[in-house]
Amino acid sequence: VEGLAWEPAGTAVLFSGAHPVQVPDGQPWWHYQIRAAGVSDGPQPHVVLESPGGLIVHDVSRTGRWLAIRDEFRTGIRALLADQQTEREFSWLDNSLHSTVSGDGRWLAFDDDGATVKYGNGAVMLRKADGSPPVLLGEGNNFGLSPDGGWALTNTPTNQLVLYPTGIGNAVRLNREPLERILR
Repeated sequence: VEGLAWEPAGTAVLFSGAHPVQVPDGQPWWHYQIRAAGVSDGPQPHVVLESPGGLIVHDVSRTGRWLAIRDEFRTGIRALLADQQTEREFSWLDNSLHSTVSGDGRWLAFDDDGATVKYGNGAVMLRKADGSPPVLLGEGNNFGLSPDGGWALTNTPTNQLVLYPTGIGNAVRLNREPLERILR
């Protein structure tokens, strides 16, 4: 819950609460919608304003006008790599994070957890430092590239360690015993 404001008559309170929206081939995407809970309506709040993005209510005037903001969340990756003169944007879509650079500075591996990701629990991407489009390696969270740049170590949502090849080859599932849980 974020934001809180009473309607002018004092009969209902407005607030912004997380609201799940299902996206194609992905996990529910949570964003804030403005809801109302009336003093006499019972305990169940209802959505009073739908929006394609998150909305947070901050105040309501005496005439009933709302002060609200649109809340957008985005993470990104910027880097100044060897042999480059300026910092560049390497993000992909709306939620790129946990980037690692190969030892030779030619590749970046990163997570993409945005609403448009094929996998509901994040995807590991590989991108050339020249800015060409990224390649999907598979599901999970990026833990880093091998020293030779041939593998990306990941942790899947089922807490399985997986090595994805950065070139031709098959993924390798690693035995994580005796570890019970792996955190980033």
